[in-house]
Amino acid sequence: MSESDQTCLPLIIYYTREKYYRHAVNTAVKSLKLYDNDPVLRFFKAFATLMEGNTQEALREFIQLRDHPHLCLCSTAALIYAHKRSEAIDLEAVKQLNWELKLSGSAAGDKALYYAACLITNKLALNKNI
Repeated sequence: MSESDQTCLPLIIYYTREKYYRHAVNTAVKSLKLYDNDPVLRFFKAFATLMEGNTQEALREFIQLRDHPHLCLCSTAALIYAHKRSEAIDLEAVKQLNWELKLSGSAAGDKALYYAACLITNKLALNKNI
């Protein structure tokens, strides 16, 4: 798992915080070769892809990751963010995702909360610099 690698995930998180999204994607792709189909790496790759402007590709990946126990919270939050960034906002989908976020938040484990905090921290850094 990528979580045990001491450089891979921290480097990707650093790249996303500093808005080096292409570096984050490239690092995730390279690491996915080592850690075959690791869901955490797939999540951060999808987030960096979203921030580069490829909303549809990121949406597809987030939908696939929603059922993973460690990523349920952050992928649902990322789906809400992606829907709001898309050209045609699906308000019904956003409403449904907000409801799911409330439900999954109460039952989330430590890792799920950690990855959600990573996502929120990245989004707050984006909003501060806008």
